[in-house]
Amino acid sequence: KKSIGPNLYRVFNRTAGTLTGFKYSKDMIAAGAKGLVWDEKSMDDFLATPKPFIGNIIGTFISPFSPALWLALGLAGANMGKHIRYSFFWMWGFSIVLMIIAAFLGIY
Repeated sequence: KKSIGPNLYRVFNRTAGTLTGFKYSKDMIAAGAKGLVWDEKSMDDFLATPKPFIGNIIGTFISPFSPALWLALGLAGANMGKHIRYSFFWMWGFSIVLMIIAAFLGIY
């Protein structure tokens, strides 16, 4: 079953991992229990270095889209291992398709 995380419309001044009706990662709940309240500074810190907020991120790549991905996964309470196992096949397959297209067009 797919689920959607909490609305980010009023995320500021909200304690992390506490909005009822949603599942959060253990690390996000722990951050909220330690007093993490979303404001401009905490959000900037989270987007710059999500590891202290959502735990170990060893084995992931760094890209401009990583902070947004980590925020979405952390707020949705997603299991990162499951996410990687599920998306790896699709990302690998998509890159192969792009290489075939590039070869067909004479770019590669």
